[in-house]
Amino acid sequence: MFCRPNEPLIAESSSPTMRPMSEEPIRCIYMAFRKPWRRFALRLGALIAGLMLMSGCSAAGALFASTTPSPTFTITPTATFDFPDATARMQAHCRYGPTTAYLHAGDLYPGDHGLIWNRNFDASWLFVKWDKQSWPCWVSASVIDIEGDPFTVVTYTSPLPWSELYGPPKKVTAARQGDQVTISWSRVDMTLDDDRGYFIQAYVCRGGYLIEVTAATNNLSYTLQDEQDCSQPSHGQLRAVEKHGYTEPVNIPWP
Repeated sequence: MFCRPNEPLIAESSSPTMRPMSEEPIRCIYMAFRKPWRRFALRLGALIAGLMLMSGCSAAGALFASTTPSPTFTITPTATFDFPDATARMQAHCRYGPTTAYLHAGDLYPGDHGLIWNRNFDASWLFVKWDKQSWPCWVSASVIDIEGDPFTVVTYTSPLPWSELYGPPKKVTAARQGDQVTISWSRVDMTLDDDRGYFIQAYVCRGGYLIEVTAATNNLSYTLQDEQDCSQPSHGQLRAVEKHGYTEPVNIPWP
């Protein structure tokens, strides 16, 4: 359909479909300019696209030409410390401290394997994390085979397991007779199943040096050798012991 210049701008009354008067001028303008504008728009679009493509290629080439490659990083693994190995040579006790005076902390059997984490001052007792249990404990070096140098690990003092079931000993006294110091205390009442006696941890003078000594006893007194020619004062603590752990310590009034 073409728009005729002399065509009336009102709809014919005989037409079955009534068309609003405002649509006809718009339709005529559109029909008159549709084809030329369409050809112009297509040509303009092609020109713009070509220019954009040429500009993009030049910019991309300049970008790649001026870009310096980023350095690559190589991760070097850090060496981990190789703990000495321990293998139980016989059935033995593992303990909460580095002497037989400490409570039992686990059973060892021939072939049990673990890693040596720490040691006492002369490596006669070793703090070992055994493969079969989740907690480390102390074992005498005389009952295990060692692979590696135990002196590569540092000395350590492990905390004691604490018990709240019973109170500490009372009426603690100490008396000196020459180089002998006798410590006394009153009984802590426990059930027969729980009772593990008493534990003394003291620093006494031997040969001009202050050394640590430990003692376990079921009695209500204990005597320690303590010379009197050290520059530092001797001292110690007393605890009651039950099968789950140790009571709070009591300071010994050293004479």
